[in-house]
Amino acid sequence: FLTSAFVNNPVLSPPVNGPGLAGYFDTKKGYGFGLGIQSPRNSGIAVTDRPYTIGEVDYHTPKFLFGQAGNYRLWGRYNGDTRSRAVGLSLDQQLTQRLTGFARSGITGNTAVDEPEWAWSLGLGLSSPFSSRRYDHTAMAFSRIKTSTGTKEDAVEAYYNFFLTDHMNLSFNSQVLPHAIGPLPRGNDFITTFGLRLQMDF
Repeated sequence: FLTSAFVNNPVLSPPVNGPGLAGYFDTKKGYGFGLGIQSPRNSGIAVTDRPYTIGEVDYHTPKFLFGQAGNYRLWGRYNGDTRSRAVGLSLDQQLTQRLTGFARSGITGNTAVDEPEWAWSLGLGLSSPFSSRRYDHTAMAFSRIKTSTGTKEDAVEAYYNFFLTDHMNLSFNSQVLPHAIGPLPRGNDFITTFGLRLQMDF
């Protein structure tokens, strides 16, 4: 996906790059715990002052719903610089060997001016959509975000990824914003885009 709402949780609101530390403990029994702390600014001055902190608990199981693998994550964060906090949940669950469902949600408290109040998204991904295209995959997702000003934005994205070689993929992508926000021409809050992306790994 290219839409940021499908890449990271919008209410995560990570700070700009700066010094920090992160640790993760894997119990080897399906459960894991993570903790991170980072300076909220990249000035290099007073890096321990009002830090951005985040914690996560996750669970991975090879057999859960429908006897398929699933991943579940619960996280919480506090930004000492803006004094805002948020909690979020994300999951992905295989429904069949080829079909996977995924969802993400989050809500903030003491929302900063540039942070959304809440957001959620869900979608489906399908691998090997055709017997003749074993290594292709396709997916579609929908998201809704409520901004700090009270407006809402919806987004829909779909893509089809063609496997070309072990180091090259070609993707067709379409994004639709039924209720876009921002500086847009009058009467034009419905936006559709189409794209083509070639990815080469070396």
